[in-house]
Amino acid sequence: MNKRLYYSVFDVVNWITHNRKIKQDTGWGRLVITMHDLLKSAGYELVNSPHEADLEFYVGQPPFCLRPQMHPSITLSMFETDRLPKIWTESFNRWDVIINPSNWGRDCFRQSGVTKPIYVLPLPIDFDKFRYCEHAAGSWTFIAQAVQLLDRKRADLVVEIFKSGKMPSDARLIVKTTPAR
Repeated sequence: MNKRLYYSVFDVVNWITHNRKIKQDTGWGRLVITMHDLLKSAGYELVNSPHEADLEFYVGQPPFCLRPQMHPSITLSMFETDRLPKIWTESFNRWDVIINPSNWGRDCFRQSGVTKPIYVLPLPIDFDKFRYCEHAAGSWTFIAQAVQLLDRKRADLVVEIFKSGKMPSDARLIVKTTPAR
């Protein structure tokens, strides 16, 4: 097993923190920190340079990192629609291995032309923060998550649908956003 790992996600975290003013209390920020902690607990030494590493592991999207800085290389990434932009497909085909958190995501990557090996690894869940709870039979809960109500995920539209009265009477909406800064 390779032990020295260049975990190149911190470039993305640095960009987000300084340019978009988003702290690491978003879902993506939590994933970055959780993956960091899991890699360290698995015995990987996280190094600051690809020249010191045996393997590069990048967590993020291609616009922030179009190609690996070394080989072997792994990227964990996801996308929210069923077709990747061409530049993303080209970028993924430069990596040795791609990890996606769902079978659906893997299939979308394949249909978009990604030819490299793609493995499915569900995202980690912190069960101390997210506990399972039973729901009443017949009730329906929809969870919408976005950084802000009006961000690209458009949680505001989900809220409007619920407010319109078009949902079943036992439907419940939970909207999770990050407070404005």
